[in-house]
Amino acid sequence: RYGVLVTADGFMAQNVTLDVHCTAVDCNNEKLVALSPLLPVGQTSIIMTWGATPADVDTYVMAIKRSDSSMCKTWFGNKTGCPSVIQDVDNTKGGLNGAETVTLGDKSINSQYRYLISIKDHKFEKDGRTFLNSGAGIVITNGRQTEGNKMKATSVNKPAEFYLFSCLDIQANGQFRFKHAPTGTFFNGKDDSTWLTMMSTNC
Repeated sequence: RYGVLVTADGFMAQNVTLDVHCTAVDCNNEKLVALSPLLPVGQTSIIMTWGATPADVDTYVMAIKRSDSSMCKTWFGNKTGCPSVIQDVDNTKGGLNGAETVTLGDKSINSQYRYLISIKDHKFEKDGRTFLNSGAGIVITNGRQTEGNKMKATSVNKPAEFYLFSCLDIQANGQFRFKHAPTGTFFNGKDDSTWLTMMSTNC
């Protein structure tokens, strides 16, 4: 097991762990590392990665307003419709073709909401088995703080096929609070009322 520091001009460096399971000179080891561009102060990036399969894992970020519990969901069907939230990248060609990213663009607006971060396998390949073995995970960063979480689960069934990673609160000063959901938390994200239940139960 090796620790690797990945850097690139214009991007935030990231430390990753690489497990090497062979000793041959020509041993090839691939690992997708998603680097966030350098962010302006007050912005936060949500980066979701997975392995070669399934072809399409979708990111869902539900914004729940603190003042009245109204909701707005950012996903591939609504990339720019929520206040100061943009889905920058929607990858539909396998995780090795890049990360999906969502940007929270203005701390003064984002601090008015609580964000629930979830993913699902778009096609639910092989009854979800491919999804469970996808190695999916998220990284949340603002350039000063970085938090991450990996999907850990042994079973999934429709319609409760949305995996809940975390609850995210942006503070007025641009810092954030990140709370992991319990391991193996799935729910039916197509029913908007369940997002409120997930928030009250896990946040």
